[in-house]
Amino acid sequence: MQEVYYAKIIYSQIVDLIEKLDKIELLISENNLKTINIGCPYEFFDTFLIDKISNLDFKINIEFGLTNDLIQKLRLGDLNIVIATQKISNSDFIYKEIFTETILLVGNKEINILEFNQFLYNQEYDLAEKWLSKLNCYAYSSDLPLIKRFWKNNFNKRPDNIVPKSIIPNLKYIVKAMIYDKCSFSLIPDYLCKKEIQEGLIKEIWQGKKTTTNKIYIVFNKDFEYEKIFMDKFKIE
Repeated sequence: MQEVYYAKIIYSQIVDLIEKLDKIELLISENNLKTINIGCPYEFFDTFLIDKISNLDFKINIEFGLTNDLIQKLRLGDLNIVIATQKISNSDFIYKEIFTETILLVGNKEINILEFNQFLYNQEYDLAEKWLSKLNCYAYSSDLPLIKRFWKNNFNKRPDNIVPKSIIPNLKYIVKAMIYDKCSFSLIPDYLCKKEIQEGLIKEIWQGKKTTTNKIYIVFNKDFEYEKIFMDKFKIE
């Protein structure tokens, strides 16, 4: 009987150790989850990624920034994946197009665009540009990348008459700012302003006589092995 008594004590101690080992193994397993370092614009993360991260079976580190800066960090090995708004030549990287955005000229809902539309109808594009220059322009950066492309496509010139009232390095915040400024306009990708246009918070002023589009890419090194996992989990198509 004494042997049975000691056997039970030993068993209880072993079981306790096994349970502790199982917990340690689980903790180690959780801590060893694959980490993917992602660089992208804030707006892309907020629109496409933020609602998916809670269900991932790998860890992610997010860094916000402009494409040129993020590609440099990809080159240095600080990032595994970059969501890029332009294609920068480098033979070491793979660029995979994930979608195309359309750039829209949008403004405050109170703006009366009848005169502007008449200029467009009469193909008086110099007068249409002059009309726009009287509005408050909101820009993403001082070099006006979206505005320059739209102006080149539709006025065949640089936007020399456009002086931004405010520079806000976040396109979603620009949309919000225009809601409160009754004399405002900006150039915004369609997917970032569609909801506000539908709800009547801002209005689409013009798509342009020639549509201005921009391709969005996922960029990674040729030896990156988790590209399919990333695409499957985030379902970016």
